Amino acid sequence: MERRTDWLQYVVDSLGLTNVTVIRSRAEDMGDYTADVVTARAVAALKKLIPWTMPLVRDGGRVVALKGDRAEIEIDEADKQLRKFGADWVDVHDVDVWGAEEGTRIVEITKREQRHR
Repeated sequence: MERRTDWLQYVVDSLGLTNVTVIRSRAEDMGDYTADVVTARAVAALKKLIPWTMPLVRDGGRVVALKGDRAEIEIDEADKQLRKFGADWVDVHDVDVWGAEEGTRIVEITKREQRHR
């Protein structure tokens, strides 16, 4: 949604970050673009999200997805996709949300470094 990317751009500008690019686009419209980190919020279950996002992540990069209570269940259900798209490691982080009574859960997927000969 535009307001989310506008907010992200505001934060990037406010912090003076020069190594961050905010792109509002559907994953399937990104072509051969790759990034160190791809984020997703309330998009789809990991089983569907991984084939959309992992091709956009450079080797050694990460997908960071806000997931909620079902994080571990979604990871288990996405085992096949995680293997197919080169996941090396998956972490779940419990995060407090400012101004909210409940926190959220973030799934961080690290893409395997490919060995080049």
